[in-house]
Amino acid sequence: MPLPAPVSISIGRSLLLLARLLRVLSRLPLLGALYRAWLCRLVWQSGLFDERFYRENNRDLSAQDSLLLHYALTGDCEGRCPSACFDPTFYRLQARSGAARRLALAHYLLVGRHQQLSPSAWFDADHYLRENKDVARARLEPLRHFLTEGAFQGRTPSSAFDTRGYLQAYPDVQARRLNPLLHYISEGRFQGRQTRLSPHLQMSVQARDWPAAAEQSADSVLEGGGPQERADVAQDVARRGAGMTEAEMAAEAIAAGIAEAQPLAHWVSVESLLERLDAESLSSVSIATETPLIDVVMPIYRGRLETLRCLLSLLTAQVEVAHELVVINDASPDELLCAAVRKLAAAGLLTLIEQPENQGFVKSANLGLRLHPDRDVLLLNADTEVYDGWLDRLHRSALQHPKVGTLSPLSNNATICSYPQRGCDNPYPLELEYRQLDALAAEVNRGLSLQAPTTVGFCMYLRRACLDAVGLFDEAAFSPGYGEENDFSQRASSHGWEHRIAADVFVRHWGARSFRGEKGRHMAAAKAVIAQRYPRYRRQIAAFEAADPLAIARQRLDWGRLALQRREENVLILHHRRGGGSAKRVEAEISALRRRGLGVFLLRPVPGDVTRVELSQPGGMRLPNLPRFSITDSQGLTQLVERLRISEVQTHGLFDLTADSITHLERLVRSLGLRWVAYLHDYKVICPRVNLVDRRGRYCGERGEAQCRRCLALNGSEFGRPAIAAWRAMHAQALTAAALIRVPDQEVAERLQRYFPKLRLQVSAHDPVTTDERVTADERVTAHDRLARHHALSMSDGVSPMPAPQQAPAISLERRLERRHIVVVGAIGQRKGFEVLLRCARDARARGLGLRFTLLGFGLDDARLKAAGVAVSGRYQDADALGLLKQLSADLIWLPATCPETFSYTLSLALRTGLPICAFDVGAIAARLRRLGISDGLLALPLADRPASLNQVLIALASGIPTRKPVPMPSRFAATVAG
Repeated sequence: MPLPAPVSISIGRSLLLLARLLRVLSRLPLLGALYRAWLCRLVWQSGLFDERFYRENNRDLSAQDSLLLHYALTGDCEGRCPSACFDPTFYRLQARSGAARRLALAHYLLVGRHQQLSPSAWFDADHYLRENKDVARARLEPLRHFLTEGAFQGRTPSSAFDTRGYLQAYPDVQARRLNPLLHYISEGRFQGRQTRLSPHLQMSVQARDWPAAAEQSADSVLEGGGPQERADVAQDVARRGAGMTEAEMAAEAIAAGIAEAQPLAHWVSVESLLERLDAESLSSVSIATETPLIDVVMPIYRGRLETLRCLLSLLTAQVEVAHELVVINDASPDELLCAAVRKLAAAGLLTLIEQPENQGFVKSANLGLRLHPDRDVLLLNADTEVYDGWLDRLHRSALQHPKVGTLSPLSNNATICSYPQRGCDNPYPLELEYRQLDALAAEVNRGLSLQAPTTVGFCMYLRRACLDAVGLFDEAAFSPGYGEENDFSQRASSHGWEHRIAADVFVRHWGARSFRGEKGRHMAAAKAVIAQRYPRYRRQIAAFEAADPLAIARQRLDWGRLALQRREENVLILHHRRGGGSAKRVEAEISALRRRGLGVFLLRPVPGDVTRVELSQPGGMRLPNLPRFSITDSQGLTQLVERLRISEVQTHGLFDLTADSITHLERLVRSLGLRWVAYLHDYKVICPRVNLVDRRGRYCGERGEAQCRRCLALNGSEFGRPAIAAWRAMHAQALTAAALIRVPDQEVAERLQRYFPKLRLQVSAHDPVTTDERVTADERVTAHDRLARHHALSMSDGVSPMPAPQQAPAISLERRLERRHIVVVGAIGQRKGFEVLLRCARDARARGLGLRFTLLGFGLDDARLKAAGVAVSGRYQDADALGLLKQLSADLIWLPATCPETFSYTLSLALRTGLPICAFDVGAIAARLRRLGISDGLLALPLADRPASLNQVLIALASGIPTRKPVPMPSRFAATVAG
């Protein structure tokens, strides 16, 4: 049995404390060996250390170095990544722990994973555990589970990455049997592939034959065409790409079969680059109509594809301010890159300076800074992308503030300038192109720049007057290219210059491709120099992060992106995060609304805070900067409604909020005249315990308010112990404001109508199974089944209705028939029948019955089920469920829920198999089966407490033997409502 999270965290912290002590004492030979052995063992057994990845991304290590030992003792501290999905720098920003600063991976394994901290920007641990309750219940380490199992089961690592969609859109990845996320990180993102594809893009990439067919790898297909053929295709794609988005161009290129051989080069080769520069853009770049005011200086070394991409963006971006593009080739070993920039220089598109030997980034940058002493300088990394008007806006911001010495824009990967999540890399693409995001920044943050303690070196505008006063970068202390901008900023500040972040400019930054894994070592050395020279620098950065003056700029961008999703009419859906059948209905509702051309937005409870809600949008939009709204904040919620032009509100379960949240909602919809459609997926409006069950998960019988008061006093609820009459009156009053109240089944409507006779309820089935979809049991009866049924019916020792629980029933039927297979489907918790299934499995094993149980899904405690002999499949994808269920060759599908369900998607699934179904005679499951004429398998609820008798009935039903009618429910369980 896994330990509770608080206990695991406490133990983990103790182990980390012991590890730190051992590290201090590691100079002693024995203790040093013990410390190294423990740390290496922990890292290795985690499954999160990838030797191949570590070698490829840390070229500064010698072949003789022990990679595992290097990472454990040195690499972690330097911020090197042990694998593609664990980023020590990202993790430390979340953990904010002294132990995490030196042992990030160890801290994650021992503490952070129990706190649901994410190991990198690629993997959202909270999302993974929330969406995969089987992993959460088993307390498995989520990242390892995803890498070894989850990715291949179609589970999503983040709301920003659709695993199944990626495989469907890019079958070459599936054919190579690659982990989709790892493929995207290493290849796909540089090819322009998308993590959440729109239907248009899916059609684009699926319209052609892919490089990797079912029997061929991408490489083998590419070998089929010669270099000239591939070049012709590349040029064709480039020609047709003039009016396409980046993602569409990438999709075309990948589909054409050229991107695997040369990622990015399919549309940023020199030939296609020159071809894409039309006469107008050529003249704007190459013909100097006036003296340049700014030098755009870009040192280059490695990273051919990123550099060409950057040059393409520089040469095609429409800019008004006069400038000169200066490329400094720092003796690049890449001959193709050198040839490309020489060709561009020969065409008059840029000024090229070539170093005779490698000088390092800082010396190359200083060469550019000295080139024209009368000009401002924009120092730009070669792994960036810029867009129309970018330099004009930076130049205007510089002129607005006479004491500004440096300016940097916003970016996806630029520490304090990062967006949408500050302080870290944001590697996932957004729902809009980055050029569109830059245009949006220019609109919503027009003219906005905010003071900062430092500039950020990836894109740095430097005023010439500041350079003259402060001098150049310190080549001796920061030659590799990290920390020089921070040192310069501190020196400039001492001369009275300001540093600003231009919030109306966004520049994309790929990040540290030239330095690879060496970045951590260079940064560690630079930080040491900065700390020695400027003791207050770290406190200045901490104060800036705490004040977060850029929050307003990021929030405006979030609102702006959200506003782009508006339509003429818009619906706001209020829903919880618990999943289940209501979540499926919400997904279906969203699809239906969008087909009608409506905009859809979501309002959900803030995890861990029942007083606030947060806004989002279907499709995985990351909007971390939007404010969170108190449910009592009528002014804030009114502004939200007005901003998004909401005309309709839908509610699908007000859970994880205060008990009176429905009253606040009623006031809001009345005051704003909104149309409210209330979906009731459960019985919360009449029962604070939500499902009309006692503490064992059994249906309570609804025997009046006195029983409810006793139940609440004894068992409580997630809403406390409210007075039942007041609870029902509150909900009845609030629901009078709803234009429509929808329930998923007639049985639900009839039950609720007894409590709320004045409310009009509309039945709207979630997933109605038509006659054509439902395969009848007779169509699946085999000759063997008929023979077994004939013999069974002639037996004298038939099934007794309900023997006393202390007497094990005499079962001879199972000896004469083959072993019967009972399949239970879904996520089986207490009220879904976990204990009932467990006790039946134990009884069947103890008495050697001819029964075997399979759970297609997962349970409250899979270990206990397996110990009782239940085969547990684990979580499945909805799209695969029907096929998996048919493959199990079940004799009977059993739905063991002991609460009155309001619909049951699982029943819909079972009906589509044509197999016999049994369930307890309670709730919408029983009502639906009766309406379909399938009532033979309905069981009296008291059988739930009599596993021996229940197993006897299951054997009979699985053998095709009609059982007697269920024993009538005792009067004490009768569904009555006190007057």
